[in-house]
Amino acid sequence: MEACLCVRSPPLNPRARATMSIQNLTLDAATSRTDAKVQYAEIHLGELREVQRTGNPFERAHQESFLYHLVGAVDAFLQELNVASGINLPLEKVSRTALNKELFERGVTCQALTDLNVLTGDPASWLSLVMELRNYSTHRHGVPRVFHVGGESHGQIRLKDTRSDTQLAEDYVVSYSAWVNQMKELVARLRDSNYALHRPVGKEGA
Repeated sequence: MEACLCVRSPPLNPRARATMSIQNLTLDAATSRTDAKVQYAEIHLGELREVQRTGNPFERAHQESFLYHLVGAVDAFLQELNVASGINLPLEKVSRTALNKELFERGVTCQALTDLNVLTGDPASWLSLVMELRNYSTHRHGVPRVFHVGGESHGQIRLKDTRSDTQLAEDYVVSYSAWVNQMKELVARLRDSNYALHRPVGKEGA
């Protein structure tokens, strides 16, 4: 019987594993993940429409989870953009900052990322507000709320913009519903814009 010499291969380093993961992430899988994050936010919204509005832990948990998943749709879209455009950063490295840096170093632009930069960079935009509320509730404290008792707004619960300490104009369920619809429209618009990378006129070729 012949002797068999078995050699154990060394474990992959983290960057190698990340590179493999981005190669295995298909565009279909990435787009499905973006859509799923919006769907998860909608599930929490459905629960909030039925919950007792007393500020109880169940309600608060769904309020914060809604924000988490809705903003997560943006993070998921960045993975989608990374694959579709051929940027191909390692999966764990993908962020808006990292994608912008990579495109700058290559001397190219991407319309979908440019559009997203404009929206997130506008403090008056709905997405800027949603991201602020998600970050605040994740890293600092619960989002402040105003409970209306009496008057035309009786029974409403309105969130506060934590940047200005001003309450929003509508009940939080109305705001959440609008934000879900706006996220769906945003994702559709970004997908319709252009994933492709473009070199500005006048730039030398690579």
